[in-house]
Amino acid sequence: MGQVPGDANIGPALRLTVAWTAFVAYLVVIEAWIGWAALIAPWRSLHPGQVAIALCLFLVSYAVRAHRFYDYLRDATRGRWLMTLRLMVLHNALNNLLPMRSGELSFPLLAKRYFHLGYGRSVPALLWFRALDLHTILLIGGSVLVGAAWSWQVAVLFAVPCSLLPPAAFSARGALRRGVLGRRQGTLSSLTLTMLDGLPRTWSTFARSWLLTWANWVLKLLVLAWVLGQFVDVSIAGAAFGAIGGELTSVLPFHAPAGVGSYEAGIVAGIVPFGAAVKTAVEAAVNAHLFVLGAALVSAGATLLLPRAVTQEPGQ
Repeated sequence: MGQVPGDANIGPALRLTVAWTAFVAYLVVIEAWIGWAALIAPWRSLHPGQVAIALCLFLVSYAVRAHRFYDYLRDATRGRWLMTLRLMVLHNALNNLLPMRSGELSFPLLAKRYFHLGYGRSVPALLWFRALDLHTILLIGGSVLVGAAWSWQVAVLFAVPCSLLPPAAFSARGALRRGVLGRRQGTLSSLTLTMLDGLPRTWSTFARSWLLTWANWVLKLLVLAWVLGQFVDVSIAGAAFGAIGGELTSVLPFHAPAGVGSYEAGIVAGIVPFGAAVKTAVEAAVNAHLFVLGAALVSAGATLLLPRAVTQEPGQ
């Protein structure tokens, strides 16, 4: 049978409807179960200076991510660090707020707008960053889990060989490229070569992007663990694992606007095994998520206040 006009739009429309329905349901369920006023009340007991320091450190993690991009593509970004910061902060905010991972699309679009970078360079760079991010957070999470379940000596034995995966993958890049060149050329082969050519070309570039990834995640997870610890009585390992659980949901292919529901579920799944009550864990998770979203909005608003000349190409 022929395709009914408009069928091609049913899938995206349905997913968008489900996403926004989940968002509204989230707001209603939290109000009915806990109450938004009661949920955010504990913020009043926190010292403003401590919250401000946590927020500043969280924003520093954005700057670290921006420098990773600045350093990685410095032939295009050299001398325009503030523009790089603006790109990364806006991408982060859109990634946090938009549903169904659609915020990821903003990275290559903004890179093209601000730096005239083609998608053949920006998309492979983004994929490389995401691969490093996923490996780092899984390694930290696995080490915390092993250390809490057995001992930190065993955690070290687990972490050391796992930490060698990125350099091993980077070492195999040349062999993979030669293998693709030896095959019959087609669309897939051309795409694979384009992606490979966008990856680090030197060990120094690889090392810097890897170290900056670790700096970003260690700082970010420490801040999130501290925030969670203000709302739930749990060990440092439990708070860290909760923060990791929430951040791991960022790799899901589907989530509601602002990641509501899935982010909290990841945190709760990480905290409850360490002895926290489910309701208390949910309250802590929602407040940690509010902190993350607040930081994203504050930073995005601040970068929009930067002088317009900062975001213009030379000669414009």
